This record gives sequence, structure tokens and C-alpha cells, in this order.
Amino acid sequence: MVLIAFVGNLVASFLGAVIRNAFGNGFFGFLFGVALTELLLFVISGFLHIGIYNSTLAIADGRPVEPIKMFRTEYLANFLVALLLYALLAFVGFLLCILPGIVVLYLGFLTPWYVLDQGMAPVDALKASFATTTKNGWPLILFALVTFLIYVAGAIVCLVGLLVTVPVALLMVTYTFRRLTGGLVTN
Repeated sequence: MVLIAFVGNLVASFLGAVIRNAFGNGFFGFLFGVALTELLLFVISGFLHIGIYNSTLAIADGRPVEPIKMFRTEYLANFLVALLLYALLAFVGFLLCILPGIVVLYLGFLTPWYVLDQGMAPVDALKASFATTTKNGWPLILFALVTFLIYVAGAIVCLVGLLVTVPVALLMVTYTFRRLTGGLVTN
């Protein structure tokens, strides 16, 4: 599933380059091309990430991972808006001297699961993520740090390691999310 998302992002990047070049005549054409490309990449990337998150939720439910069923679009708009709000909050936090941005990244890291697993609206998902991470304190902070280090370990191995570490980390977060919210986790 991660490989599908990786290839999908490569294809979207290629299409983005074609679009940027098509509108490259002049400053405003360039800006329009870049804006259109970034929007395209954001939507395609969000769609592919939904597939990855839904795969981990299927595994937690004990269901088989079926790519056609993983790429459901019913929560695409909420998912994209939630990610955009989350990114904007983190951006503002980083502008306020880096540490607030790191805090926002931690507080909101469960947001995608609230949108996709519980069908929450973007703002409600952010609030729920903030409440869950705040309520669970140091154990969850240490868990988030270990998860981050797993991502880093995958990146260190020429990025190819991410094909292994991303699914492992996302399954860990899905399992933890389900335990924290009283959701189902099959063995």
C-alpha cells in the first residue's frame, strides 16, 4: 500500500511538472501553474494517504487489505480540510519560535484517525486529537517520539527503509489510537 502511494506521488509530481511548464509563460502564468500543481499534489497525496490509513484500520479490524476498498472518497474533503488546518496551525506554531510548532504537531497527530475511523468533522477531529494527546501525557509523548524515530530510521536507509518503517509506525499509531479511544483491535 505504501508502494502504491509512493508511485502515485511520483506520477502526480510528474504531472505537476508538466502543468507548471504549460503555464510557465510569464510571472503570473508561473504562479498559476505552481498553485494548480500544488493543489493537484495535495488532493492526490491526500487520496493516497487515505488508502494507507484505511489499510491500517482494516488490519486493526481484522479485515483483509483490499486496495479498491481502501481508497474510499467519502471522507476525502474532511480529511483534506483537517490536514490543511493541522498544517496551518503547525506553521503558525513554527513561526512562533519552533517549539509551539512541535507542540501542535504532537497534539494533532491523531487527527487523521479521528476523521477516517470515527467520521469526525475537521475541527472536531483536531479538538479530539488535542484532548486525547493532552489527557494521556508523558506515555503518549514517549510513544510519539519512538514513532518519529522509526520514521527517521527508515529515512536514514536511503529512503527505501520508509517502505518498511512507515507501515510499522502507522500500525503502531492505529493500535494506540484504538486503545485510547476504546475502539476494536483484533489480535
